[in-house]
Parts: sequence; C-alpha cells; structure tokens
Amino acid sequence: MLKYTIKNIFKKPSTVKYPYEKRDTPDDFRGQIVIDVDKCTLCHFCEMQCAANAIEIDKENNAIKYKIMKCIACGECVDECPTEAMKIVPQPRKSGYDKSWKIIKVPRLEEKLERKV
Repeated sequence: MLKYTIKNIFKKPSTVKYPYEKRDTPDDFRGQIVIDVDKCTLCHFCEMQCAANAIEIDKENNAIKYKIMKCIACGECVDECPTEAMKIVPQPRKSGYDKSWKIIKVPRLEEKLERKV
C-alpha cells in the first residue's frame, strides 16, 4: 500500500480543474442532434429509424416534434436522412427537467423556393 501511495505522489493528476480547464472532446463523441429545416422534406425516415421514439413528423402542421430527453443520440436518424438535414454536433446536451416536445416548424416547399429566388 505504501508503495502505491509514494508512486502516486509524483504522478500527474488524471483529473482537471473543470471550470478553469476544459478537456478536449473525443472524435467519436455523440453530442446533440441539430436539424436544418431548409433541407428537411418531412420524409419520415428519421421517425422510422428512431429507436427511442424521440422524433415525430407532423405533416399536417409542417413540423418535427423532437423530445430531447428521450433521445439516446444513437445517430440512426442522421445516417438515414436522405437530404442530410440532420447532423450530430459535438456539444454536450444540456441537462434539464423539461420533458415536453420541442416543435420545429419546417417551411413548406413553396416558401423554400421563394427564399432561393
């Protein structure tokens, strides 16, 4: 026991002083999912692939319902999106108590075309 104590006295600590020093995020870190509404076509592929049922597509209201607290950040929705409207950014998700749906309005196709002209 004394041998390990003496050995660890001279080693560099494995922890960091968090608010003052930040660690680099690993390359394979799965942060939060971001949806680009200009590319989204409401095709339902992300909803079908979501293992946690965290995504619902509402075509009547042209909206995506996304429950952040339910999402497990597996990335299946990102892989299946044919228009690459979804991506995972390496930012940690904020903790919270809000379990309600986040409603993301998607502009209609006509509105998207008007923006480009």
